[in-house]
Amino acid sequence: MKSKLEKTLSAALISGCGLLIFLLLFIFIFKDEKTSPGQNLPLDSTGRHLKQFEKKKNCERFLTLANNYPEHILDGSEIDFQNTCVAKIKHEKLLKAKIIAANNNFFGAAEAIENFFTLAGKKDELLLKFQNMYSEFDRQSNSELEEYDGPVSHIFFHSLIVYPQLAFDGDPEAANYDYWMTTADEFKKILNQLYENDYILIDIRSLAAKDPSTGNTVKNPIFLPASKKPLVISLDDINYFFYEKKDGFAQKMVFDENGSVATLVEDPHGSIKTTRDGDLVPILDDFVLSHPDFSFLGSKGILALTGFRGIFGYNTYDKAASHYIDELKEAKMIATELRLTGWIFASHSYNHGIFFKDKSISREILKKDMAKWQDEVAPISGPTNIFVGPYGQTFSDNDPRRDLLLENGYNILCGIDIKSPLYFYEKYFISDRIDIDGYRMVNNRKRLADFFDVASVYDGTRPVSIEN
Repeated sequence: MKSKLEKTLSAALISGCGLLIFLLLFIFIFKDEKTSPGQNLPLDSTGRHLKQFEKKKNCERFLTLANNYPEHILDGSEIDFQNTCVAKIKHEKLLKAKIIAANNNFFGAAEAIENFFTLAGKKDELLLKFQNMYSEFDRQSNSELEEYDGPVSHIFFHSLIVYPQLAFDGDPEAANYDYWMTTADEFKKILNQLYENDYILIDIRSLAAKDPSTGNTVKNPIFLPASKKPLVISLDDINYFFYEKKDGFAQKMVFDENGSVATLVEDPHGSIKTTRDGDLVPILDDFVLSHPDFSFLGSKGILALTGFRGIFGYNTYDKAASHYIDELKEAKMIATELRLTGWIFASHSYNHGIFFKDKSISREILKKDMAKWQDEVAPISGPTNIFVGPYGQTFSDNDPRRDLLLENGYNILCGIDIKSPLYFYEKYFISDRIDIDGYRMVNNRKRLADFFDVASVYDGTRPVSIEN
């Protein structure tokens, strides 16, 4: 009987992703390493923010800000804190990367290490550490993980309804909200039941690797803590449309007093406040904080971004607007923090046009849409190889439009299918998703029972009764 490590190594050799290739990959990635542009706070506020992050022991945000403003002279205590943070993050990121790499997810490991180098700006001891990663992983974690051989589920949500009384008020949008959306209260209950049913969040990118010798997609073995079932969660759009702001949804993502991503929400009395339960991201962040075994290696979820109405509630599309530069900076700061805390980004197209739904979009229009996304969204989100199809549209195999997606680097495609199947092709794989919303909870209760009991989570203020 092969050990988990032997199976992992065998898979790595079969896919051409042996340790030597992995080390060469890192040399290639980091040979021209530069600190990426991050948040651009006004220089006169840099010192104040550094002191704030030092006081709160927030290493990642301290290093991000310090690296982006090298012209700011650090005082003695800040230099000591910087050195402490570099050592701490080096240990955490390299350990995480070893585990990911030993789980045969070399690209996930590369990203973990890249996060460290972006923050610390150093490359010392990288190759030496990785030469021993397999034996270290075998000694440390081999007895704790088991190979999983079952379905990989993928569920998704839209922005959460915070105040149902504002969303379900009988206006023309109420029916759409009931059909497409989930309330914050429902989502909290769903999370609890997912946890009780032994689901664990994984990084979708860990499901396959690219064979460098052939360029083909190779399915990875999955190793998880005993009895756990893998789950991918994604959130679509995240632009916070202007018409939703008076209907009980969040207005935008912001930072709370602790420097964590939160939401700005207007309550039924007209008061605007920063909360941690205004949408999926802060709710899930807090849940993982209190239930760390719900997340494997710090994974959270996929944030599928469009661009035609901005990102995270900020104007990142109208360059002529007076506050465009400031809004763009804020959006970049939010994106940086999300990446650092386990979230990954996907393209959801730029326009989310109806021509995706009826499949009438031409190859040329699709090409322009992708170029627009790369121009406006990618500089904020960073590069991605995940395409979440608008209305679930990822086209058919051998369709020239799917070929165009692949040509542009999207080798993970996500559609919509109540069965949530996982398909592996030569150059890519598909992870179809189940939408969790009012329609599914009314019409597909039996299917959703694999995840949660609909009757116990369904919001009684919805206009459609669960009995109908």
